[in-house]
Amino acid sequence: MSNYPVINNVMGHLERDESADFGEHNLESCSICRELKHEKNIICGSERFVAFPDIGQIVEGYVQVVTRWHKLQEELTSVGQIPSEWIPELQKFIVAMQEGVESIYGPSIIFEHGEVPTYRKDGRIRTVHMHMHIIPTNQSLLDQITNSNIFTVKPIDDLTPLREKSASGEPYYFYQDLNRQNYLLEFGEELPSQILRKLVSGLPKVTERNQHWLKENQSEVQLNNCWECMAFRPADRFYATVRKLRQEYLNRNTNTTQAEVK
Repeated sequence: MSNYPVINNVMGHLERDESADFGEHNLESCSICRELKHEKNIICGSERFVAFPDIGQIVEGYVQVVTRWHKLQEELTSVGQIPSEWIPELQKFIVAMQEGVESIYGPSIIFEHGEVPTYRKDGRIRTVHMHMHIIPTNQSLLDQITNSNIFTVKPIDDLTPLREKSASGEPYYFYQDLNRQNYLLEFGEELPSQILRKLVSGLPKVTERNQHWLKENQSEVQLNNCWECMAFRPADRFYATVRKLRQEYLNRNTNTTQAEVK
């Protein structure tokens, strides 16, 4: 591990798997791998996952949870593609990240575009490295999702059904609402890129704090490549997210250690 907090101490001990697979990075074409390599923006990590601010800070406190590696035998494109034995750690890591985010920024929602390696009908370049979005907002997307006539909305208890859906060769969306209820969102036709993120950007409480991310004159190509475009990285929000949340987890680790000593 490096100079960022290890979240294992925050969420209770996770047995270290000494035989755990260690995968590869794709520094040539994956922006997430490049972010992982230089490490300076990582907020905290566990054995297989880390969190850092989303590059398009539509609101301060917006973070991504990602796998430490791009691929094992195959690309880790989504939660549905990671090994089943990683799921318990991911679920604990997400809960711990939510607790940290919400302690500073208030309620949050989560979503993921469950990409699968064989499903890219339109040929567009996407970020094919597993990443889940945690976004502070006090407004739900559920009504918009349900009324869109785009998705079949299925409540689920945990992340296991995402692996089952991915195994069928079809992509999915995952959404967790403000009350921590999880949903599998199924769809038929190819959807516009970043559709849930665009819905979030239109929420009044988010839009009031950021008029930057959605611009009518920005092309789809520019939006898809915003990782490399500093115009989409409001520096004050981005680095404030790193600073505040990293300190939050350092404090939590310190408090946990002191409690164990007592």
